[in-house]
This record gives sequence, C-alpha cells and structure tokens, in this order.
Amino acid sequence: MSLSIAREQLAHLPQSTTVWAGARRSTNIMVQKRRHDLVLWVDDQTVRGFDVAPRGEAPEAAIQALLKCMETPLSGLPAARPAAVYLEMPTAWEREQLERLGIRVVEAPPHGLLDETFETFGEHLGDHRTYLQAARPEVVGTFFAAARDFYLDLPWNEAHDDELVRISGLSTSPIWVSVLGAGSIQYGLGIYLRARSAVSMMDGEPDQAMAAGLMSMTFDRPDEVGIDICEEIRAHEWPLAKPGRIPLLLRTEASSRRMGDREDLILVMDAMHVVRRRLLHGELTTTTPSGRPAEASWPVDIDALREIVGGLWHRNEPCPCGSGRKLKRCCG
Repeated sequence: MSLSIAREQLAHLPQSTTVWAGARRSTNIMVQKRRHDLVLWVDDQTVRGFDVAPRGEAPEAAIQALLKCMETPLSGLPAARPAAVYLEMPTAWEREQLERLGIRVVEAPPHGLLDETFETFGEHLGDHRTYLQAARPEVVGTFFAAARDFYLDLPWNEAHDDELVRISGLSTSPIWVSVLGAGSIQYGLGIYLRARSAVSMMDGEPDQAMAAGLMSMTFDRPDEVGIDICEEIRAHEWPLAKPGRIPLLLRTEASSRRMGDREDLILVMDAMHVVRRRLLHGELTTTTPSGRPAEASWPVDIDALREIVGGLWHRNEPCPCGSGRKLKRCCG
C-alpha cells in the first residue's frame, strides 16, 4: 500500500486502545542468499504482524508492515489503528510519515514481547533455496500450476485467517492450514505441522514449538523473491496467476518431522488443492495432484485443539477431532 493513499484507506478502521510497539532487526533469515531483516509489530499481549526486508534496504519496511497488520493482523485479531506506537529509535522520516497517518510516535526502550519473538523467529527460520535446488523442473512446474489455480480460483472473501482446516492423508499425521491475509493485501497459506504450532499462531503467542512446525506459501513480488527465482521462472516458463504474484515457499528448520525440499513442494501443492476444493465445492475428501487421498475438516474446533496441546486428553484416548483414531496416532 502506498503511504500517500494509506491515510484515506485506513481512516475507516476503529482505533485500538492499546499502544503498539515495532522494531526492525537483523536476523539469519536468508532469501536468495541475502540476509533479511525481520520487522515485527506487537501490542501489549500479541504479535500483530511481521514482514521481512533486505538488510540495509527498504527504509519504509517498518511502516509498510504496520499498514499490513492494521488491515490484516495475525491471529484473527480485528483490523484496527493503534492509539500510538513505540519505536526504539525512530528516525525523523518515520515520525513524519506516521504523523501524516495520524499515529503518534513515542520513543521507548525495547518491548519484552518483541525481544522474545525476534529470538524465536530469528533462530529458527532457515535458508530459502531456489526452486531448481529443491526439485526437478517438472515438479516445480506442477507446483506453480497449482499455485496459479489456487490464487485465481479461491474465493478469498469467504476464507478467514482465524480459521483452521485440518487435513489428513498428506503426511504421517495431520497438518493444519490457515488462509493468510484473506481478501486483502497478502495472499497465501500458513501450514502447521504440529497442533501446538497451530494453537500458538492462532493465539498470537509464538514460541519455539510454533517455529519448529511452521511453513508458509505466499504470493510475493519479483523484488521480494530475488533475481535467481525470477530467472528460473523465465527460463522454464512456469505459470503465474499475475506477473507480481510469485509463489514463495518458506519453512522453519528445527522440526522433528523435517522434510526435504521436494517433499515440501508436494505437501504445499496438495494442501492448496485440498483447501481450494473445500472452499469452492464443499468437498471433504479429494485425490490430490500427487495422487494421495486426503480428507479435510473446516473449521477446526480451536478450543478442543487447545485441550489436546494442554495435555487434557490422554494420548491413548480417542482423538477429540472425531477421526476414531487414538490421540497419539492423530492430532496428538
């Protein structure tokens, strides 16, 4: 969103009673062999949103990330404008831009939740490789075709990022998927390999358990994915929904269910297919592009999932998701 038009577009948002805190810090996040900074915005209790920017570039990244999380915050929080924002060392330019948006800037020491979240994300997000380093061109081409159909066909206004779909059949145990940024700026999927990861994100309380089981597929601009992937796309003519909507897959490193790059592509491709069929046709079961039969349920009962994560169910009891399997062989 352009800063010049942001004030008019965001004027309709209700004002939050809380003061948000934001910061941009260097991390070990790698995109196309370049280290990126992580930008975070939090309120008193939850993470409102995050973004990445090339290290030392894009000085407007913190404000752009703030605009995104005002309109489409994480964790199903309502869209809102902050009463004011805390920044550790705001520049004169940042002050000027935020004041133009009607947002008061307060210089303040680091926020505790910011420090904790930076540590969690920064330590666990790993390198992103080019697609040809991950799989053969025909596999990547199939993934791109699935992403194109997903982007063009998904009824974004009917999907909500505070809802989870549970999918069984794509991995040895279920995965949980949420639609990211439905109906607004950022489109894609969040994929959680563990129940605890899904609950942590839905509750806006990121921790090491969430970082150890998180993947995402977003549609990004060419300048965000890097020149190497753009050259691969041109050379192999992989299909895109739009020139500025390139599917980018990121995943965390520390997972006991670590998969290879090719397996990641196939898992995400199948997940896109299941979500697309579920939202377009209401189907609970489908055969995925890789040939695996999958079953979906939407939306997931978040309260029941919290009870599973909190240990309120014995692992030998029937799983409360209704699959008929024992908890330890299902969502647990």
